[in-house]
Amino acid sequence: MGLTDTELLEVLQPWLLDRRWFAGKGHRITGLAITSRTSLTEDVEHLSVGVEVDGTHFQVYQVPVLYRCEPDPDSLIGPAGGRYLHDGLPHPEVMAAMLAAVSPTAALQPATTGAQPRTQWLDAGPPITGYRVLNVEQSNTSAVYADEVLVKVFRMLTPGVNPDIEVHAGLFGVGSADVGRLRGWINGGWTDPRSGSTVYGHLAMIQEFFAGSIDGWDLARQEVAAGHDFQAEAHALGVATARVHHDLATAFPTEVLTGPRIDDMVARLHDRLAVAVGLVPALQPMAAGLHDRLDGLRGIEKITVQRVHGDYHLGQALRTPKGWRVLDFEGEPGGDMASRRVLDHPMRDVAAMLRSFAYAAWQGADNSPAARAWQEASEAAFLEGYGADAADNDVLLEAYSIDKAAYEAVYEQRNRPDWVDIPFTALRSILA
Repeated sequence: MGLTDTELLEVLQPWLLDRRWFAGKGHRITGLAITSRTSLTEDVEHLSVGVEVDGTHFQVYQVPVLYRCEPDPDSLIGPAGGRYLHDGLPHPEVMAAMLAAVSPTAALQPATTGAQPRTQWLDAGPPITGYRVLNVEQSNTSAVYADEVLVKVFRMLTPGVNPDIEVHAGLFGVGSADVGRLRGWINGGWTDPRSGSTVYGHLAMIQEFFAGSIDGWDLARQEVAAGHDFQAEAHALGVATARVHHDLATAFPTEVLTGPRIDDMVARLHDRLAVAVGLVPALQPMAAGLHDRLDGLRGIEKITVQRVHGDYHLGQALRTPKGWRVLDFEGEPGGDMASRRVLDHPMRDVAAMLRSFAYAAWQGADNSPAARAWQEASEAAFLEGYGADAADNDVLLEAYSIDKAAYEAVYEQRNRPDWVDIPFTALRSILA
């Protein structure tokens, strides 16, 4: 392999900063450093790279690499010391090398000895056959083998227990049938760029794969574009969502908010709305009415909060031959661990899924009258499937819908101005 860290970074930097899973786009990159470098075979290295953003904080990215004499255009990073450096994950020999070192125990907390990737299986892993990488994710890279096992490699690394693995382990423990079965994970270590100390965390999650499936986002857009009714699917998804929320409340602690803590919650929602109005001036005429709606939460005596999905939408639900399965419980990958574990009310997830139906209708059929009718029917079916809890918490559902749509307004104005009317329509409907 023979490259110094400096030479390696020269090859990696332009490629890394251009990846769709790189979260530092739009910020100043003020430094890069190799934070771990482990030789797995003669041609495979496992790397992590620390990226300093805006001179204030670091992001650490996982990059398994493969050295070859000939370039492969589908995975090429660049020329490196007389050979060519490739992103390793599209190549089965790299995944095989990562899975080869097996830890003798399967403790959820990553081991604090040894930086080399080590796999912990909860059962026997099948041989690596029919290996392929899925082209479906923004923040991670997932590969499938034996058409039954999915290895989800976390591109951005955070020390400690990854929430996606933690939640799947908890749901697996209470027998949840609405998520893929957890089969194991890969641990590893790297140097914290700020402190210089070695830290440990999860590199990947290994779980059940469902062949012949389609994610809910693609399915919904196809159905609305074809003019097909989606109510049966939406109802079934609502039922599955309610079961997952029940299982999360069983597997993890809950809390009851009263008095001042509800006031704090309302204040945070007001603050988030005020920030959105400041960034999207066209929201100003609606601001007073939306703030009044949020104040409706002050009439609630107690609110029970729990672990929720936190980033729920149609793309996080998989329609399998066995029914709906819910995916990706890691929260916002760019957030810190504490924020990704904050307890919340299930209506946050319900509101987010309702907003996802709106986006599917707009993008699948250009907000035609038929698309709007499809959206309304799908939302009603989802809520019916979810059950009485949604109707009993209508004030919370409305507050979270305002919060979500205001966030969308900011995102769309920054990234897709032509779509800003999607959240605006929702906010006008709430006020109407």
